[in-house]
Amino acid sequence: MVKKKREHFFEGDGLLSQWLLYFLFVFFILHIPRLNLYFAALNTMFHEMGHAIVCLLFKGRVVKISLFPNTEGQIITASGSWISRVLISYAGYTFSPLVAYGCFYLIGEGMHLNLLYGFIGVSVMNLVLWVRNLYGLFWLTSFIGLCLLFVYIGHSGAIEIFVQFLAALLLVESIRSAFIICLLSFRDKRQAGDATSLAKSTFIPAFFWGTLFFVQSMMVAYWIFSSLIV
Repeated sequence: MVKKKREHFFEGDGLLSQWLLYFLFVFFILHIPRLNLYFAALNTMFHEMGHAIVCLLFKGRVVKISLFPNTEGQIITASGSWISRVLISYAGYTFSPLVAYGCFYLIGEGMHLNLLYGFIGVSVMNLVLWVRNLYGLFWLTSFIGLCLLFVYIGHSGAIEIFVQFLAALLLVESIRSAFIICLLSFRDKRQAGDATSLAKSTFIPAFFWGTLFFVQSMMVAYWIFSSLIV
């Protein structure tokens, strides 16, 4: 598939209905015990990676990243300045929806295999550089193996289905996780994760950050769906 117009990723009839099927499949997977937690961890990896990238941009140090079976993640960083700490905290819920946007863009360009290699490369980088806890090592190793299986099979149709499923999964999970943190920022501002951290650093209420996280994820979803409606 190639771009028809600059403002659209895709061309062809029935694309929206095709992607709606992927989203329905994602919702189905996310309601299967254990399997839902396994695949949702993909969003967690990119979330924590967003923190890590901003930390490195500000010449900080990423001590380690942990991925947990309940889809939660943790990153330990060493950074000096106040602004770096604020931007590191902000980066997680910003980076994951942008990654989803990038996935849809590459799919629209017909770069399914490139995207699959991208998932492998990012996972290997996390495995080698940052992730050290047992479940995180298991998840990354198994996910890399799953991606390599599709590379080994080499069937373009299977690869297309797999990466489009992952793209839909990332978008859904980036919205869902932002919505959850948004609710927590109103209900219990002390347990709202990055929104709580940002509130402590900036003295701007946690609900502001929680709302911002959710709104920006919905904006990305709007951009993506606008590209699907040709």
